[in-house]
Amino acid sequence: MELASVALRNYKCYSSTEIIPLFYNGEKYVGLIGENGVGKSAVFQALCTFFNGREWIRNKVSKAGASACGVAPIVHCADESQLPKNLFSPDDIKILRKNSAAIRKNLKSLAERHDGLYLSCMLTQDDAVKLFDGRQSVESQDSLAKNLKEYLKASIKYVHISAEEDIDDSASINSETTELIKGSGVVGEITKVLKTLDVSGKGIADVINDTVVSYLKDDVIKKLQEVDPEYDYKNLRQGARSKLSEKNISELATQALFGNRELTKKSGGRDIGLSEMSSGQRRRAFLDFIIVMINNLEPRERIKVILSIDEPEISVDAGSRIQQFDKLRDLAKSGVNVAFTTHWYGWITQLTGGNAILIKEDDNGRQVIPNSVELFLEKDTQQKVPYEMRMMFDFLSSLGAWAESDAAKRFVLCEGITDYIYLSKHFDQYKIIPLRGRDEVVRLYKIFSDYYFRFDKKPSNIIFLIDTDPESERLEVNKFKNLRRISRDSSGTMKVVENNDNYSEKCAIEDTLCPHPFLAAIKKAAADSQQPVDTNFIDSLAVKYSDQLGPRAFGIDEVEKQKLKSFFKTEGIKKAVAESYEPSAEDIAAFKQLFSF
Repeated sequence: MELASVALRNYKCYSSTEIIPLFYNGEKYVGLIGENGVGKSAVFQALCTFFNGREWIRNKVSKAGASACGVAPIVHCADESQLPKNLFSPDDIKILRKNSAAIRKNLKSLAERHDGLYLSCMLTQDDAVKLFDGRQSVESQDSLAKNLKEYLKASIKYVHISAEEDIDDSASINSETTELIKGSGVVGEITKVLKTLDVSGKGIADVINDTVVSYLKDDVIKKLQEVDPEYDYKNLRQGARSKLSEKNISELATQALFGNRELTKKSGGRDIGLSEMSSGQRRRAFLDFIIVMINNLEPRERIKVILSIDEPEISVDAGSRIQQFDKLRDLAKSGVNVAFTTHWYGWITQLTGGNAILIKEDDNGRQVIPNSVELFLEKDTQQKVPYEMRMMFDFLSSLGAWAESDAAKRFVLCEGITDYIYLSKHFDQYKIIPLRGRDEVVRLYKIFSDYYFRFDKKPSNIIFLIDTDPESERLEVNKFKNLRRISRDSSGTMKVVENNDNYSEKCAIEDTLCPHPFLAAIKKAAADSQQPVDTNFIDSLAVKYSDQLGPRAFGIDEVEKQKLKSFFKTEGIKKAVAESYEPSAEDIAAFKQLFSF
């Protein structure tokens, strides 16, 4: 179950019906950007209204009443057989299929997913629920829509951290994470233990229920009826159970233990409680706590989670902002859907996946411009996105502050995602950051170098790494030697040099790879490719010179070199080879010696 988009109708600053895309193209890491007041946070608040019963925020400009203020999540269900038969009959599923087809037609951006169903219903402020087809509510299916709403709410665990959150004690943490505690593994363990306990031939839950029911009848209801015989306790709240189960008891006990303790952090030799922390420390502690609680969920509960957070950078010092976003990115890589709003654009600079949703508002109304992080500054979108300089300065200021505060940490900024993959496989303790090609590495180096030029010392633990391209601009490298280049000397030996040293033929990171795992990666990528490749040529490749690195080890002639270049230009191949490359411990040691930063 995956949240693809959400429709807002007359909610907060949204008038009529507007669609905001979220998790698409398989991405689970999504940032909403744009100026203040364009409606970024409203998206998360609306989802909180649907999933968690948050108060409604109706559009004040619109004259429409409660029936016209609505929220409709649009969710992709990969396998319709997952739909519970007690909620959806075969006829219901036929209607949902038809509505899914309408959603695909109305929302072209979703057409890429051909499997499964798109499910959506709109909840309005007057508590009415109707199916939603991507444009409008669908009448006459109210009971089906209500069942769908309950199914969506049960299938998605929505956690929201607002920008206004004032986390001043542990109770605030508990109020935000009750559902996470309920789904944690420890609750399951306690439940198992409780079920094995026996008191006078009864389970522990039966003993507690009997005691509470007896107290309710004899000490509460009976005495109330002495005051007025019409009093009673009968109407069971919707969704509630008349008696406690072992699981209920486990949840209550776990929550009580959290409520009796305060989250602390050791500082200056003593334990500092949340109430004593600065707002930035509280912000970081809260996010760390939320991530740990999500990771502690049982697997079937964990895959339901959507974490949304407003402005993770709030009150966080410059040197910690990259780490703050790294935590969210790592959580997304583990399978949790993560969405955030932000005015800190440094996260877009790193090409490690994600979608950036730009929300703009001008005289022509609101525009929602979705794009992957990799394509965010492509020429066809660049004029719509005037944030390139802000991205660079945001990123470099945070990177510089982090590097200065942690001199033992090593940072390598490289030309792209394939370089990032190779370097990460060899330097697992380094922070490797992929950028948008050689030109961007050079641009960032210039900004970095110009800023620190007036100081006697600048961070030497940041390396800007580029390939050799004799046709590109040669940059002067000052005494700090932060710009390095992959090169080859006159004897053919690969080296990583300062930029102006030994300007040689064109070289890339593939020229530095150990030949046997490199060849194995090439053959695997060719076998797995969905694109047409010259398999006969790839099969013919062999390592002829074990003392050479990269393609030189294959001993191929000029014609074969052109074939290999064509192979690497095939869509997806360059990245696939990098992902398939599996160096041995000996290969890693040789690579580290070559790249002796």
